[in-house]
Amino acid sequence: MIKKIFLITTIMVVASCATSLNNAYTMEDSGPSDTNTIKSLVHKEGEKVRIEYKNGDIYEGDFKNNKKEGRGKIIYVCGDVYEGDFKNDVAEGEGKIVFVSGDEYIGELRNGAIEGKGKLTCANGDICEGDWENNAIKKGKFAWKDGNVYEGDFENGEIEGRGKFVWADGDVYEGDFENGEIEGEGKHVWKDRAVYEGEWKNGWER
Repeated sequence: MIKKIFLITTIMVVASCATSLNNAYTMEDSGPSDTNTIKSLVHKEGEKVRIEYKNGDIYEGDFKNNKKEGRGKIIYVCGDVYEGDFKNDVAEGEGKIVFVSGDEYIGELRNGAIEGKGKLTCANGDICEGDWENNAIKKGKFAWKDGNVYEGDFENGEIEGRGKFVWADGDVYEGDFENGEIEGEGKHVWKDRAVYEGEWKNGWER
């Protein structure tokens, strides 16, 4: 039987500035080197504000007791945009992040990090959805634009644990994965109905 080669993309979003949503900004200017202090604050009706920070970020939305609280939007100087819920000055609840790369995340956030149920739509057409933890997919489904689909466990944003991989050509593997490769016990059914079930090492049947 022939080894089936596939590339596994690490599914994390920690490289973007929008994933640092737990930055606590201060009203006090501690000096010219402090980039997280407020440059200007404009009150709108009610508790709505527009805040420009010294590092170039802009916040618009609810503001209570000198903190971001409620619904709001942050436009980061790097080009990323977060719009959604805030609690105690950090992103918490439901929200949407549009990354400068063109990727888009919609789902839950906790304590400023992507965590909970959510969906990441990549600019290239790939889609990843499921349970997230600390800005990385933990368990869920990744669908490549070429038609390949993986559903199962992830570790540090990589395919690892138990899962099922379905290739666009009809081949199916279900079993163990390690470091993004078939490794351990599993079953592979080829499109011609040939079957191998047993132990795998580095993507090869043993």
